[in-house]
Amino acid sequence: MKPYEINETAMGYLKANWSATQIRDILKKNKPEPPFIEPHFLPGGVTALEVDGAAERNGVLKINIFTKLGAGTKEGEVYGGMLEDLFHHYSIGHLLFENGDIMPWTEWVGVDKSLQAGHHQTTIPFSVIWEN
Repeated sequence: MKPYEINETAMGYLKANWSATQIRDILKKNKPEPPFIEPHFLPGGVTALEVDGAAERNGVLKINIFTKLGAGTKEGEVYGGMLEDLFHHYSIGHLLFENGDIMPWTEWVGVDKSLQAGHHQTTIPFSVIWEN
């Protein structure tokens, strides 16, 4: 699956489930729009997730999520948590994803500090496993 296909599928899933999550209920005042999703596949990543006791580990798919909510704010952190819940145990095509913790965008190399101040930017690491 190509990166743009992963992006389109993930965004389609997010938009389809947008109203079904607690995101809008918790952040009615903010009214955030669906975030921009930027996928990065990192071959050879290690994961502890196994399917039926055995799995071929291929790498890690990291999805960077950019939103307009302030980094470190209560609203931004709750929003990030809701996104994490939304993508938990999610599969796209022949790939199965298991999300880890949402991490601050500051871990990303070359972060723009001025952008960091006005945006809640998170990275969700996914363990990628081919279905047998």
